[in-house]
Amino acid sequence: GKGLFGGDERIIYWKCENNSTLQEKLLVPVTNEAKEKALRLAARQRMSKKEQERRILTGTLDSGSVTAAIAAMGLVDTEQYNDMRDSL
Repeated sequence: GKGLFGGDERIIYWKCENNSTLQEKLLVPVTNEAKEKALRLAARQRMSKKEQERRILTGTLDSGSVTAAIAAMGLVDTEQYNDMRDSL
């Protein structure tokens, strides 16, 4: 929890006394959800209206293949990605 050690909700703080052990099992997500969301947004912005309509009809507008293609092609530069991420 936050306690005496800070105020950032994204950080977990633990306190452990001398000569003691703290064991904790952490579940870490395999994917970075913020990055995936930003890549989906970038993909939509680069699609034509016709492509968006087709993907809506087929249920693939937010598919992993779209985000993977955008990432693989390097169409999102770091500055643009950070701006998109910050706006989410």
